[in-house]
Amino acid sequence: MFMQWAWASAPSDTAPHHQHNVRHAHPQSRASATHRMMAQTAPHLTLRTLDRGDGLLGLKPCGPTRPPARAPLFGARGPQVTLAWLDWPAGAHTRAQADTADARLRATGLHPLPASALQWRGGPALPTTQPLWSLVREADFAAWWAEHLPVLQAEGWTVLLAPGFAHAATPVDGWQLRLEPLTAPHGLGSWLLSLGVEVDGQVLDLVPLMARLLKHERRWLDADALAAIPDEENVRLTAPGGRLIDVPAAPLKAFARTLLDLITTPRRRDGPLTLAHWEAQRLQALRRELQGALASHPSARRDWALQGDAGLALLADRMAADLDTTGPLQPAAQPPGLGITLRPYQCLGLAWLQALR
Repeated sequence: MFMQWAWASAPSDTAPHHQHNVRHAHPQSRASATHRMMAQTAPHLTLRTLDRGDGLLGLKPCGPTRPPARAPLFGARGPQVTLAWLDWPAGAHTRAQADTADARLRATGLHPLPASALQWRGGPALPTTQPLWSLVREADFAAWWAEHLPVLQAEGWTVLLAPGFAHAATPVDGWQLRLEPLTAPHGLGSWLLSLGVEVDGQVLDLVPLMARLLKHERRWLDADALAAIPDEENVRLTAPGGRLIDVPAAPLKAFARTLLDLITTPRRRDGPLTLAHWEAQRLQALRRELQGALASHPSARRDWALQGDAGLALLADRMAADLDTTGPLQPAAQPPGLGITLRPYQCLGLAWLQALR
């Protein structure tokens, strides 16, 4: 017996999707992809990541020096360099059109990259003769993919992802929250809480993905910094095998506010989280946070559907009714002079300690 709370994205005619107008260039289809590109009059933007497998050793400092900076625009880069370039059908564009396209690329943060700055193990093995573009920092391509690519798609640009492009991410299709009772002798009365994200029809355990995020981005551990994260901000998670997943911040903030101690505990094992029967209020708080996340996220209100909320509410009420108290615990007030701001679950824990006295 289990209760499941899930919501999944529905198609939207107004929200751009990363896969729209994005083509993956596979070796067996390069000729046909090139033929399709040349048959159109609009420029096509190609993205490709070069590494040691392509004979690339790295990038030496290059580009203009802009005061007050004393170093070139592009700093030295390791053996991974992502390039972008434009392909035009022969004779199908004017100088003015090319200047307009170049200006649009600059507006996204791309800058011209001298081909001579690429360092090779042998001779140069450039994938194109077109002028090259790149971002100042390789790590910025993740945000570029999430923020600028959908806008370019909406403007009619077609993007060709060459094999090996290292920064493509898959958007999440749905979320799952699942509760199952523990019936083992030492777990009687407790519950297992599973958090999952659905990507391409596969449900992945969200807890280790969030644990990795919290380890590398400290803002998720600070209450004020967490509140400052926009609900609509795109957050990139790394799944096993290096798979990249783009998710909205709002649901992650709800999980961080209510389950932070369970996610970050050093002794945590992979799999569901364990909730004691007296933690019904934590479950209720999570439910409220998730409802608030959906209500405060405009695209979520339009594109996401919530199912099973009534069942989850009944389960939370049942857990609360099982407490050996006169009623559910209410979070304790922030003690004066403490010097720090307690999270909601910490206020609840304080109330529980006070009830034990």
